[in-house]
Amino acid sequence: MIALVILLLVVLILWGIASISQSYAAAQQAKAAIAAAHAAEIASLGNVIVIATLAVVVLALAAAIGYLIYLRAQAQAPRQRIPRGGERPQPSVPALPADPLTQLTQLMIVKTLQDMQRRDTLPPPRALAMRGEVEDEQWR
Repeated sequence: MIALVILLLVVLILWGIASISQSYAAAQQAKAAIAAAHAAEIASLGNVIVIATLAVVVLALAAAIGYLIYLRAQAQAPRQRIPRGGERPQPSVPALPADPLTQLTQLMIVKTLQDMQRRDTLPPPRALAMRGEVEDEQWR
């Protein structure tokens, strides 16, 4: 009977040691998981910093390229005179030819067109007048 009690005690001690070992192993696993989570947090923070830096570099390059394109476009664009306060830029009007007969013809055309605008009447297209499709006798 004493041997049975000693055997039972040895089994209980072994069972306790196994339970303690298992609890210790679980605690160590939890510590390792916490350390891994902490390392992952640090790595993710490092990734965010790298991504933000890369974004700033890309934006700076895009701005620099845009500025260079703007400078190139300004260099190729013809310079225009900027009017000062009160000055108005003069519209560019082609000069009339020096031939007096041509000048007289052009002036008569301008006067005829101005007269037509004042009367709000313009002649019909020439094709309609030639085909006889115009009802008004004035334009035939």
